[in-house]
Amino acid sequence: MANQLYANVNDYEISWSSIKVLCNVDGGATLEATDCEGIKWDSKLEVGLSYGTGGGRPMKETEGKVKYSASMTLSKTGILALKQALGAVAPTRGNQVLYGTVRFSIQIQHSTVAAPSTVHETILKGCRFR
Repeated sequence: MANQLYANVNDYEISWSSIKVLCNVDGGATLEATDCEGIKWDSKLEVGLSYGTGGGRPMKETEGKVKYSASMTLSKTGILALKQALGAVAPTRGNQVLYGTVRFSIQIQHSTVAAPSTVHETILKGCRFR
């Protein structure tokens, strides 16, 4: 269960009064995620190894693409509000609404206890509901 006293932003606990989270649905509505309990994002660089013609030991290390990942924890009312915003622009197949096909961005603005006058902003693009 999430701690309701503080929001969890990338494992840092921030006062609820110091955070603002907006979900911008592509071609749809912008909603404020007031029921956000926590949010995390990360990036990793893929690393590969090149071997000689005979196999054996690695000859050199190669760099691949950057992989991004993010997750957001919402309360039930937050999920229902997000699904309603996504459902307005999502395609349907029969009687099923395809929420996972609609992309949206998440804009996070927050300040920390150490620097309350500095506002940090992060925009996560290309998010999908899963």
